[in-house]
Amino acid sequence: GDILDRVDHTVRDSLKEAFEVGGLPDLISQILSFLSNLDDITVNVGVIGEAGAGKSSLVNALCGVSDNQPGAAATGATETTLAPTSYPHHTLHHVLLWDLPGLGTPNFQLESYREKVGFHRYDFFIIVASERFKESHAILAKWIQESGAHFYFVRSKIDNDITPCWRKQAALTDQHEVKNEITEEAVNYLMEQGVLSPQVFLISCRFFEDYDSKQLQETLKKELPKFRKQAFLKSIHPLCSRLIAKRKDSLSAEVWMLALISSCAAAVPVPGVALACDATLLNKKLPFYYKCFGLDEESLKRMSAAIQKPLKDLRAQMRSPQVAHINISLLYKSLSSGPGMGLMAGEYLIRGFPVFGPVASGGIAFTVAKWLLTGLIQGLAADAERVLQWVIQSQVG
Repeated sequence: GDILDRVDHTVRDSLKEAFEVGGLPDLISQILSFLSNLDDITVNVGVIGEAGAGKSSLVNALCGVSDNQPGAAATGATETTLAPTSYPHHTLHHVLLWDLPGLGTPNFQLESYREKVGFHRYDFFIIVASERFKESHAILAKWIQESGAHFYFVRSKIDNDITPCWRKQAALTDQHEVKNEITEEAVNYLMEQGVLSPQVFLISCRFFEDYDSKQLQETLKKELPKFRKQAFLKSIHPLCSRLIAKRKDSLSAEVWMLALISSCAAAVPVPGVALACDATLLNKKLPFYYKCFGLDEESLKRMSAAIQKPLKDLRAQMRSPQVAHINISLLYKSLSSGPGMGLMAGEYLIRGFPVFGPVASGGIAFTVAKWLLTGLIQGLAADAERVLQWVIQSQVG
């Protein structure tokens, strides 16, 4: 199956039930309860870089096997990795290291690399270079940043650089200082290329116990809970979006009935009846719609307390007016703007053409009421999606 399919059916059923019963607040509460125990969530680490950079050797080293052991990732100076292949980390449970095809080969040019490899499938990346980092590595990093994932940079054959440099400067410095100079140079270059806060590790796959291998593994272990959380939230987000869309479709299905009530009121040959009826109708249905999506004031306060974020930050994600601010004046304004002017035209038709006016006015009112209610529901669904996305991002850290 798809490597993103890592959330079992009991979790999916719990999330579905939570939203159906209590809307967004219950859904978010259920998500937060799952975040406290994610040890079984698999983290997919994509190991990328140019062909021959030592990606496969790094995967083998992190998996605790030598290049010539059975089951090890194939290594060589030419293109040996033709398809993404996973290998379990030997000490970190539920961590898969994916040896990805090398960049720059005829089959994997930079322009199409992101799509062919499928960056969206991976939760974290290690960008590998055998020598100095280049523009292509910075481009990979910026693509990963755009997706919201994290990454490390690794120089995989640093022993080829440090030993000659140390010998040339032996009288003036030691290997530790040479390593620091190389790291600083790499960080400065990547920042100049627009990479934010690059983390660089100098590794020798031949002498893996030396240099930065310990720091790399300790950093990965320390940050793994964050990556698990990010992986879980990324996996459940499509499901949560579908729940919101289903709620939107369910509410939209009843719009025609409400629009029919509006059109009947508009057909009454008494000026002012249509607007009064629609104002009453919307004033009653709007709080119901907010409640259905979990965007009413009480629900927002519950979510604010659950995620320990200011209420104003949640409100800032919404484009629809706060339900507490809705009044007859606002409803009249909505009815008389844009296509809502059709209701005003309906009132005019009644006054100007008492015989034919009610029929025409009823048709206009049906169209406008349907448009207005559908727009309100779609707007609230979009607000719910934005609030959910913001809450998820706030939990990733």
